[in-house]
Amino acid sequence: MNRNPNGLLKGVRAVELATFVAGPSLGRMLTHYGAEVIKVENPAGDYWRTFGTKYNMPAKEEENALFDQYNGCKKSLILDLKKEEGKAVLLKLLETADIFIVNVRTRALERLGLDYETLKERFPRLIYAHITGYGDLGPDKDLPAYDTTAFWAATGFINDLSLDGMEERYPVDTPASVGDTTTGAMLYGAVATALYAREKTGKGDRVTVSLFGTALWVMSHLTISSQAKYGRVYPRTHRTCTPPPFKCADGEWIVLSLLTNWERDYPVFCRAMGREDLVEDARFACVDDYILAENSAAFTDIFDPMFLARPTDYWKKLFDENRLVCAVVGHFRTDTESEQAHVNGFVRSHTMPGGETCWITVPSPQSANMGAGDFWRGPLLGEHSAEIMEELGYSNEEIRQMAREKITYINPRKGIWYRAGSRA
Repeated sequence: MNRNPNGLLKGVRAVELATFVAGPSLGRMLTHYGAEVIKVENPAGDYWRTFGTKYNMPAKEEENALFDQYNGCKKSLILDLKKEEGKAVLLKLLETADIFIVNVRTRALERLGLDYETLKERFPRLIYAHITGYGDLGPDKDLPAYDTTAFWAATGFINDLSLDGMEERYPVDTPASVGDTTTGAMLYGAVATALYAREKTGKGDRVTVSLFGTALWVMSHLTISSQAKYGRVYPRTHRTCTPPPFKCADGEWIVLSLLTNWERDYPVFCRAMGREDLVEDARFACVDDYILAENSAAFTDIFDPMFLARPTDYWKKLFDENRLVCAVVGHFRTDTESEQAHVNGFVRSHTMPGGETCWITVPSPQSANMGAGDFWRGPLLGEHSAEIMEELGYSNEEIRQMAREKITYINPRKGIWYRAGSRA
């Protein structure tokens, strides 16, 4: 099943007891670099299997791009962990595992006897990778959480990054799954560190990240600068963004990054725009003066109408020629058409079991030795239940009996959906 025989994580086995995106995105990264990941699902399956319909996408066994994105290259084992026989199978599986990925709340894990304190003596080499909503301590430690709540809402991002100045202001739309995937990537680094430490000490560890804590880390610039001691005010208006996106004649937008090297780039920008008279303007010549709200607003008022006179490709060419850092503001709908994404292997074509194709994105870390592997679709629900349980020593009759008792599920469609050009 492992289609990445040369990956640096070849021989590493992870068991994933996780749903939605944060935990599964970690599992997907592990498979990308050669690890075997067994996704343990309850008999109803990960709810993410059906989530594509919320985004106008099919969510069927023969076409389920959103599920495949985070669960490609894995195996699926169905277990009812509320039944002792199902839990026994999981514990037997953990005897063969290097990593246990969980994003279940701690109280539920304790009720099941699957918390780290219960497992660490029996599995002393196990890396226990736990994603929480708000961290291990404090008044919110037991709250349920998604990235929309713990990552984007609780930190203030969707409130303070909205643009003020409208008659009514609403928090911006939450960037779905972005916080989850960021948190999963953060945990990947912790897991890799723990595996490295285990090579030296022989001991496993519990490594954990939270959606809320990860958000505070990646938004640290915003969080630190806006504390009372420093007082940067949010939300901003278009006129006081520093500098703002500028709308162009074709209706698209362009963004310039001037603040990081203002003393060099601001005069170059003025000359490129034909406004050399502004180079010595006291409101803008020094970055400390420019960032004052009234001066930023004046800057925007001057240049807004100038940008509206030309299309984005004109401005992009002009700024590139003057070595000014800029980007045309893109659209999600065209990201998978980007030549830059394709030549670097950041997106790949994916043929689904029913023959439909789409583009998927892949983890971006690369090196000559990582051995990033091929991509193939996510597992059918319970596709590998029998295979995995046979490997653990269960007889065919024991497996069939557990299936009859709904402790496990064996998918009868295994292997029948494949057509030429797709991956089994």
